[in-house]
Amino acid sequence: MAARGKQSAQGGRFDLCLLRAVEYVRRGGLLRSELTLKNICVWHHPNLYASGMRYGKDRWKSTWEVILYAIKGEEAKHGKNISAYAYRKWGKGFDVFIYPQPRPLLHKAQKPLGLVMKLIDCSSNEGDLVLDPFVGSGTTAVACKLLNRDFIGFDNDPKWVEIARRRVESTTPGGNNPLKEAFG
Repeated sequence: MAARGKQSAQGGRFDLCLLRAVEYVRRGGLLRSELTLKNICVWHHPNLYASGMRYGKDRWKSTWEVILYAIKGEEAKHGKNISAYAYRKWGKGFDVFIYPQPRPLLHKAQKPLGLVMKLIDCSSNEGDLVLDPFVGSGTTAVACKLLNRDFIGFDNDPKWVEIARRRVESTTPGGNNPLKEAFG
């Protein structure tokens, strides 16, 4: 199962994951025993990154991924009405997120900065701690720096840790334009 988790110490938890994770939830995995599932959302990426003709030869190519939103306990500690907050700040507060895949991809599982910023912003508050146990190219870390969240990230490949570190160091909330990278 491939998954990319974002955990706010005070707020909710978003998991960007593959469909297999939904089966894990149905069978009673960690999410069911430790967290309360609030939403199953979808990230639709209309500009599918070319994966060659090998993939899709015997099945439809997927242009979406499941996002599971779960919280510890019954109520999120961030205190936000997520739909209303997302609508006011981001223009939409629904459960389907349409963001193109970033180009060029720094990592094969890289998510759009705008999507990650929206998820973190809507499910945590400034100063909260966000955990990304699969840091990859560091998109979550960059989003946290831009949104004034604390961040912990790690990866089993030192190459990606170094790439993420450099990307975070080059991010200055007041210096570069985060919306340009987030929304093109």
